[in-house]
Amino acid sequence: MHQQVQRVEQADGARKSSGTPTAVAAPAPKLEYVKLPGTKGALMVKAVETSKKSFLAILCGENGEKVELFAGTYRTALGLSRTFILPDSPRSLELQLQGDDLVEVFLVFSQNVFGLEPATVRVREVRIGRAERR
Repeated sequence: MHQQVQRVEQADGARKSSGTPTAVAAPAPKLEYVKLPGTKGALMVKAVETSKKSFLAILCGENGEKVELFAGTYRTALGLSRTFILPDSPRSLELQLQGDDLVEVFLVFSQNVFGLEPATVRVREVRIGRAERR
């Protein structure tokens, strides 16, 4: 009796098997970063890296109302540097670098965009013209 061996490959989260159609993977569960304090049930993760530093912003909380900001270097582990409590959950967030420093965290809401300065914890509204809104 001849046994046929099938090779299984992992590609883009779906399992592919030679001779059979592609099986669709189940939807991913909520993100959990148990080694990063306060980030259980994360809704969004953004990271930026320079040659000297790494920054990680995690949108978390029960309703996405908290941003945990972590910083580290190649020689030091990521550590919590700031926690921002938000009045509402943003649609997305972006990180802006200047050199090796994180200078602003942008929070994009449905009608507004706000910039948070991690160094001073100042908040500013970013004005967007009607032509640039989506």
